[in-house]
Amino acid sequence: MPDEDYVAFVDESGDAVLDPIDPQFPVLVLAICLFRRRDYYEVVSPRIRALKLTHFGLSSVVFHEREIRQRRGMFTSLGSEARRTDFLEDLTQALADLPFTVIAAAADKRRLATSQAPAIDLYQSCLRAGLLNVYQCLDELGEPPLPLDVIVESRGRREDKRLKELFDAFQRPADATPESVPGFELSFANKRAGLIGLEVADLIAYPIARHILGRPQAHDPFGLIRRKMFQGPDGSIEGYGLTIIGR
Repeated sequence: MPDEDYVAFVDESGDAVLDPIDPQFPVLVLAICLFRRRDYYEVVSPRIRALKLTHFGLSSVVFHEREIRQRRGMFTSLGSEARRTDFLEDLTQALADLPFTVIAAAADKRRLATSQAPAIDLYQSCLRAGLLNVYQCLDELGEPPLPLDVIVESRGRREDKRLKELFDAFQRPADATPESVPGFELSFANKRAGLIGLEVADLIAYPIARHILGRPQAHDPFGLIRRKMFQGPDGSIEGYGLTIIGR
């Protein structure tokens, strides 16, 4: 397997429903974490597994942002506030240290609540926008963009089938336009499968959504995430590491 191979993991925060729009969370964010394959297996996975062993005594724990934030599941075992703080600090430091690039695409549903909105497939639109920027990122790194495995969290048999059809359609030679990503290969995985790349994508999607909504969290991690985002020549992330549909 060539060292230059990359792998991308995709997870979401929010939903693709436009009618009705949840007024408490009117955004959909797809967070894409792009790893050099060698880094993923030799650096990222061992570091996250070690973190799990340190704080939970086993490496099979699945990091899920909502459960961590709401202190549910395995994360109730952290007990005291001091233990929880130690864990969050170690997790934040690990994410800061690990080598990966973040590319996110989001839909601001408040701006899309128009007569055309029912015709928009938000998830598919965000995925395409994000993958176009992944393609550009690899090109600017001077790396061959192919092959690229794109691993997406499964959303159910029907949704996965529909997304695979759409994904395949915009890769066909007849669709080889500036808005195509030929050669990318899509697969699905359940978050409970324990793929660390999906866990990392899950951890960063919600803070990006909070940033878009203008609702920063206490000890807001978006600054860390921003530094990992694909940037333009002037250091901007808009249209590079973060594309917002509807703005």
